[in-house]
Amino acid sequence: MVLTVCVGLMGVTAAEDAEEGKQWVVPTRDAKKSNPVPGDEQSRAAGRQLYARECVDCHGERGKGDGPGARDLSERPPDLASEAVQKQTDGALFYKVTRGRGEMPAYRKMLKEDERWHLVNYMRTLGRGDH
Repeated sequence: MVLTVCVGLMGVTAAEDAEEGKQWVVPTRDAKKSNPVPGDEQSRAAGRQLYARECVDCHGERGKGDGPGARDLSERPPDLASEAVQKQTDGALFYKVTRGRGEMPAYRKMLKEDERWHLVNYMRTLGRGDH
C-alpha cells in the first residue's frame, strides 16, 4: 500500500490547505503529544524503510511530493521537506499519518504506533536533507 503522506499528508500545512480552502486542524491535545521514540539512527533507519515502502510512491525520494503515484492524485502531496511541514510538531505529524485524510490513507491499523513514530523521525531528516 502506498502512503500518500507521509508523513500524502494531504494538506499537511495550514498554509497549503488554506490555498485549497481546507485547513487540516490537528486537535491541540494531539499536536502537543510528545514523541516517545528517540530520533536516533536506529529509529530513522526504520522510518526510512517504512517510508520507502509506504510513502515514496507519492511523496518521492526526497519528500517533495513528486513521486510517480502523485500524478494519479487529485491534489499533489505536500513537500515534506518544506519549512511549513517541518515546523509542525511531532504530535501533529503523527496525528496526520495516523488519521489520514482525503486520498491519504489512515495508517492507524496498517502500521504499529512505534512505526508511525519512526516515520515522523525519518520525516525530520527530509527537512535537513540528510536522509
